[in-house]
Amino acid sequence: MPHVKVFAFYMIRNSLTMLVAISLTLTNGCSLLDIASASSPRLYIVSPEQDRIRFSGKGAGAGMMLMSSMGPAGIAIGVAIDEGISKEIHTAFSAHHTFSSLAEHETHSWLDRFCGEESTKANLLCNADKLTVQIERYGFKTTSGDNDPVVSDIEINFSFSDKQYHVKNAENISTSPLEEVKKNGDISYDLFQKGIQSILDGFEQQLLDSKIE
Repeated sequence: MPHVKVFAFYMIRNSLTMLVAISLTLTNGCSLLDIASASSPRLYIVSPEQDRIRFSGKGAGAGMMLMSSMGPAGIAIGVAIDEGISKEIHTAFSAHHTFSSLAEHETHSWLDRFCGEESTKANLLCNADKLTVQIERYGFKTTSGDNDPVVSDIEINFSFSDKQYHVKNAENISTSPLEEVKKNGDISYDLFQKGIQSILDGFEQQLLDSKIE
């Protein structure tokens, strides 16, 4: 009888061990399945042909005033003023940042959220092979307010499958004084980040409005 009891004990223990192993396998299998089912397209960032910050502001106004007395030369002077400002901003920004890297980071974060939500993960975008982000332009322009405030001026084309979307950043976003933007690249980074986020919000709204699934 003692031998029977020992045999029964080992049988029960082995059975319990097997059940635990099967349970863990099923649990891990479900986790892997969930991870695999969360899909998003490969991301391609395309920089503009002239990959630099643009600025539109003071020079345009000065050029219009000078045109009355100097003709076309006045416009050229205005363009040169804005070009000089854009170079100052670009020098400060590019010392530590690149626009394409910022656009890639923000778009990746947005894709992870958009394609991970139950309400949107079935969208055609999330099941596409790739998403191309064509940066048309990026820079700043003056806006109304004290201390010569500027706002981001960004245009991006999004394309996947046979769909294309052209989006500009919103107008009612953060501003900073021009003089600070010219000297501090981190301020430009912050303004660009908010501009890209507003573009991604606009892109998302277009996707939802078109109801492409």
